[in-house]
Amino acid sequence: VPDVVTYNILVSAYAKVGQIKESVRLYCEMVCKGFVPTMGVYNTLIHQFAKLGKMNQAQELMNEMQLRGVPPNSSTYEILICGWRILSKQPELDKVLKRQYRTEAMKLLKEMNEK
Repeated sequence: VPDVVTYNILVSAYAKVGQIKESVRLYCEMVCKGFVPTMGVYNTLIHQFAKLGKMNQAQELMNEMQLRGVPPNSSTYEILICGWRILSKQPELDKVLKRQYRTEAMKLLKEMNEK
């Protein structure tokens, strides 16, 4: 029976070799079993969707990532920004940038309050 580490490895490996359907299938299986994917797995899947021009799926996955308690990092935002820019989708690009700025501002505020 695969554990969370095995699922993370398999999902990432299939995504990296371009087998996105199998990667997504394993991701869904993993989540259904109650496992939470790592940020690296999310970024790998988001990157693969972006490479395929499937930016709505990439964006949805980032939203799901946050709902599962995995905060996006600068790589996540960079992937989305580049993907929307390539597709010349300025409104979507603006939304991602605003979201990133808010996230970074909240981190900074939290750090300031802790000091």
